[in-house]
Amino acid sequence: MAVGRNEPCPCGSGKKYKKCCMNKVTSITYTGKDITWIQGQSFQYIMNHSPASFQHYMADSLEEEAFIHLNDESETQLFTLLYFGHYLLERGDEEMKLLADAPIWNVKQRHLLKSWQHQAVFSLFQLEEWSGSSMQATDLASGKSYQVELPSDYPPGPAGLGFLGLVPVQGKWFAFGVPYMIVTRPERETAEMEKYDVFVEAFQLSARDAYQRLEKEEKEKLFPALLNDYFSHLREERLASEEDTSVNQNITADHSWSEDEQDVFRLFTEKAEPELRENNGIAEAEKTWVTFCSQTSPVIRKKEVFAAALEYYVGKHSLALENVTQKKLAEKYDVSPTTISKRVRDIDAVLSDALDTVGK
Repeated sequence: MAVGRNEPCPCGSGKKYKKCCMNKVTSITYTGKDITWIQGQSFQYIMNHSPASFQHYMADSLEEEAFIHLNDESETQLFTLLYFGHYLLERGDEEMKLLADAPIWNVKQRHLLKSWQHQAVFSLFQLEEWSGSSMQATDLASGKSYQVELPSDYPPGPAGLGFLGLVPVQGKWFAFGVPYMIVTRPERETAEMEKYDVFVEAFQLSARDAYQRLEKEEKEKLFPALLNDYFSHLREERLASEEDTSVNQNITADHSWSEDEQDVFRLFTEKAEPELRENNGIAEAEKTWVTFCSQTSPVIRKKEVFAAALEYYVGKHSLALENVTQKKLAEKYDVSPTTISKRVRDIDAVLSDALDTVGK
């Protein structure tokens, strides 16, 4: 943010900028502690003087699942500070004016605070393991990579996916708060790494879609959209867990499909791609679906999700077709990539051993 010639100098001297630091090579400097102090003071001041607007915004813009999931006090504080940063710097114009006029800042601090507004980046990032003075962060929505500076007392953390805010300071990027991690990357190439890659792919597709839809005209809605996609995923996980408690675990050789199971397979056969049909995919899918249903008796709330997952599993895992993607299937069946990903993992977990026997 440029300083006007006749404005007070940000260094705090009380002189006009043109008479003080305008022509100096290094006119303004900030330490990591300066930056984190301004972040913390901003949050405290708004919470003490004007909390209602932020609290209403948080309640209105986030899925109910967010408040079900955030039941740990320390986790809630971490998340709330991060979401506050988005609220203040990406859409809270009135609150920013109130905050910038507060008597708690010197000129230098006020200048930095104002420079963050509408320049900050809040998104879902793929983070490399961080320790020391910096971390590498790749925005899953825009695809941009950032070298993020960290203060000396910043806690170390693992590689993985996390929600984070970034603010510009003197041509560099600094973290706003601490990453809100949703999954960590396994240390070794194992089955867990494969699950991690599928998880990342699903959220990357969803994030890119949201970015293309909202970035130009409604950028302030992007961060809530990414969070709500994650919380929707958590809701699916919770519902699936609740369903699992009522699943009949007895394997029945002569399994009769329920009406819902028949509807899923009928929908799949109607929408299956020609390439899958040409490669005997309908018969392969029938064996897969019979085996899966006989072992799990799934509770089917949305047949499109299961049909999409069945098509992805057979096309990608059984037939190794190159053109099968969760993004395309999500659009065709009008469901989200993350829900497809969840059901694909369910099918894979149940059939990993049984499919070998069925296919012989």
